[in-house]
Amino acid sequence: MSLLEGLALLFGVFFLLAMILGFASLAFTVWMLIDCIQRDFKDKLLWIIIIFIGGPIGALVYYFAVRKKMMGKSRKSTDRKKSSR
Repeated sequence: MSLLEGLALLFGVFFLLAMILGFASLAFTVWMLIDCIQRDFKDKLLWIIIIFIGGPIGALVYYFAVRKKMMGKSRKSTDRKKSSR
């Protein structure tokens, strides 16, 4: 294998990984945007704007600031229901 073929192979692998990462970040952003639209909470419009403009970084901020906190609240309420039985 020549140097040129090796560089072409390396570029192909790098391009494939970049495409996979790009599609994954787009899917995560769309998932968080849909989650934000479906939830009922204050500042919904602000979070939609943050996710839409911020892209994957905005979606990550939303995940840790809102979704994770709300998931914790729903788990606590289901734990209380289970323990009261």
